[in-house]
Amino acid sequence: MTVNAGSTIRAAYQTLFDAATARQDAFVRSRLPKIHIGMATCGIASGALETQAAFETALAERGVAAHIHTVGCMGHCYAEPVVIIDHPDSGFPPILYPQVNPGKARMLVELFLEEGDLCFEHIMARPWKPRRFPRCPASPVLTARNG
Repeated sequence: MTVNAGSTIRAAYQTLFDAATARQDAFVRSRLPKIHIGMATCGIASGALETQAAFETALAERGVAAHIHTVGCMGHCYAEPVVIIDHPDSGFPPILYPQVNPGKARMLVELFLEEGDLCFEHIMARPWKPRRFPRCPASPVLTARNG
């Protein structure tokens, strides 16, 4: 390899790296809800591709803006397809939903992303410890229901 070829390759790599870093930074800083769908082998075998398509369709039909992000193994093969919804403006930490079929995907778009109802009966866990769930009465949806 010549010296020119090596510097050309490094420059091309740096351009790709800079573009990927800018996209990642924009994704992380975005205030839009992020829908992380487990797409490891077990997720795909359990219907994660259909779940992804249902989220895409429901978001488009309802005019809801959100990022759909496919990820690898989340370690809960028994609960696939697994989805984590990180909705920064909801006031809640990222929430893990198990066995998200296309029907549940449409329901989550309508009830959680549009109306603010977390669908507590469908929550499996909160995947990260630093933030806590607010007490139920602090939820605007529950307050309105029980008010």
